[in-house]
Amino acid sequence: MELATFERTVSSLTVIFNAYSPNGLLYFRGSETTGDFIALQLKEGHVVFKINLGGGSQAELTSKGSYSDGREHAVKAIRSGGEIHLQVINQFFSNIKVFLNDPC
Repeated sequence: MELATFERTVSSLTVIFNAYSPNGLLYFRGSETTGDFIALQLKEGHVVFKINLGGGSQAELTSKGSYSDGREHAVKAIRSGGEIHLQVINQFFSNIKVFLNDPC
Protein backbone atom coordinates (compact mmCIF):
# COMPACT_ATOMS: atom_id res chain seq x y z
CA MET A 1 0.00 0.00 0.00
CA GLU A 2 1.37 3.40 -0.94
CA LEU A 3 0.34 6.59 0.73
CA ALA A 4 0.20 9.80 -1.21
CA THR A 5 2.99 12.16 -0.31
CA PHE A 6 1.99 15.49 1.12
CA GLU A 7 3.92 18.52 0.00
CA ARG A 8 3.52 21.40 2.37
CA THR A 9 2.39 24.56 0.57
CA VAL A 10 2.60 26.97 3.52
CA SER A 11 5.30 26.92 6.18
CA SER A 12 6.82 29.50 8.49
CA LEU A 13 9.71 29.90 10.87
CA THR A 14 10.04 32.49 13.65
CA VAL A 15 13.35 33.29 15.34
CA ILE A 16 13.87 35.73 18.22
CA PHE A 17 17.38 37.12 18.50
CA ASN A 18 19.67 39.78 20.01
CA ALA A 19 22.73 40.52 17.89
CA TYR A 20 25.76 42.74 18.39
CA SER A 21 27.68 41.34 15.43
CA PRO A 22 26.55 42.40 11.95
CA ASN A 23 27.21 38.94 10.47
CA GLY A 24 26.12 35.54 11.68
CA LEU A 25 23.86 32.54 11.21
CA LEU A 26 20.46 32.68 12.94
CA TYR A 27 19.02 29.39 11.67
CA PHE A 28 19.98 26.68 9.20
CA ARG A 29 18.43 23.39 8.22
CA GLY A 30 19.50 21.44 5.18
CA SER A 31 19.92 18.09 3.54
CA GLU A 32 23.36 16.89 2.48
CA THR A 33 21.88 14.41 0.02
CA THR A 34 19.54 16.76 -1.88
CA GLY A 35 21.19 20.13 -1.26
CA ASP A 36 17.86 21.58 -0.12
CA PHE A 37 18.13 24.15 2.68
CA ILE A 38 16.49 27.01 4.50
CA ALA A 39 18.62 29.66 6.22
CA LEU A 40 18.22 32.88 8.17
CA GLN A 41 21.35 34.94 8.69
CA LEU A 42 22.62 38.43 9.41
CA LYS A 43 24.72 39.99 6.67
CA GLU A 44 26.04 43.48 7.38
CA GLY A 45 23.24 43.82 9.96
CA HIS A 46 20.44 42.92 7.56
CA VAL A 47 18.36 39.77 7.95
CA VAL A 48 18.71 37.48 4.93
CA PHE A 49 16.29 34.62 4.22
CA LYS A 50 17.65 32.03 1.76
CA ILE A 51 15.82 28.95 0.56
CA ASN A 52 16.72 26.21 -1.90
CA LEU A 53 14.12 23.52 -2.48
CA GLY A 54 15.94 21.67 -5.23
CA GLY A 55 15.26 21.49 -8.92
CA GLY A 56 16.90 24.87 -9.42
CA SER A 57 14.30 26.69 -7.31
CA GLN A 58 16.24 29.09 -5.13
CA ALA A 59 15.33 32.45 -3.61
CA GLU A 60 16.75 35.12 -1.30
CA LEU A 61 15.18 38.08 0.53
CA THR A 62 17.04 40.78 2.47
CA SER A 63 15.51 43.12 5.06
CA LYS A 64 15.73 46.87 4.50
CA GLY A 65 16.67 47.65 8.09
CA SER A 66 19.75 46.75 10.12
CA TYR A 67 19.24 44.66 13.27
CA SER A 68 22.66 44.19 14.91
CA ASP A 69 21.89 46.72 17.65
CA GLY A 70 21.77 44.36 20.66
CA ARG A 71 18.00 44.74 21.06
CA GLU A 72 15.54 41.88 20.85
CA HIS A 73 14.00 41.30 17.43
CA ALA A 74 11.71 38.66 15.99
CA VAL A 75 11.97 37.58 12.37
CA LYS A 76 9.39 35.46 10.59
CA ALA A 77 10.18 33.72 7.31
CA ILE A 78 7.18 32.43 5.37
CA ARG A 79 6.93 30.20 2.33
CA SER A 80 3.52 30.12 0.69
CA GLY A 81 3.44 28.08 -2.49
CA GLY A 82 5.92 29.68 -4.85
CA GLU A 83 6.30 32.88 -2.80
CA ILE A 84 8.50 33.76 0.16
CA HIS A 85 8.02 36.59 2.65
CA LEU A 86 10.17 38.08 5.41
CA GLN A 87 8.81 40.01 8.40
CA VAL A 88 11.00 41.63 11.05
CA ILE A 89 9.54 43.01 14.26
CA ASN A 90 11.79 45.64 15.86
CA GLN A 91 11.03 44.76 19.46
CA PHE A 92 9.46 41.49 20.51
CA PHE A 93 7.52 41.81 23.74
CA SER A 94 7.32 38.38 25.33
CA ASN A 95 5.63 39.46 28.57
CA ILE A 96 2.51 41.33 27.58
CA LYS A 97 -0.38 41.19 30.02
CA VAL A 98 -3.89 41.87 28.86
CA PHE A 99 -6.64 42.52 31.37
CA LEU A 100 -10.20 42.16 30.21
CA ASN A 101 -13.16 43.44 32.16
CA ASP A 102 -15.71 40.73 32.68
CA PRO A 103 -19.03 42.14 31.41
CA CYS A 104 -21.03 39.79 33.66
